[in-house]
Amino acid sequence: MLVYIMLALMIISAGIITFRLVRHGAEYHLVENAAMAIIVSVAASILAEPGHWFSWVRYAYIVLGAAYIAYGAYGKYKGGTDGYGQ
Repeated sequence: MLVYIMLALMIISAGIITFRLVRHGAEYHLVENAAMAIIVSVAASILAEPGHWFSWVRYAYIVLGAAYIAYGAYGKYKGGTDGYGQ
């Protein structure tokens, strides 16, 4: 049951991050989005069992989260916002 709740949280957080990415750009609220991705990844890591289907979903979420953080940091480096939306 907890795995499905965590899966729902992963989908919701990915949706929020994607909405902000499409609407405002990667550097918009970078700090909050990165913190959300990291917290959800750590929580998912606690529940994941090796070889279980959820561990592969967790790997995909971690890779997408890391790619988003790198892309947002690059946008910030190019002269976007300060990472908090300003």
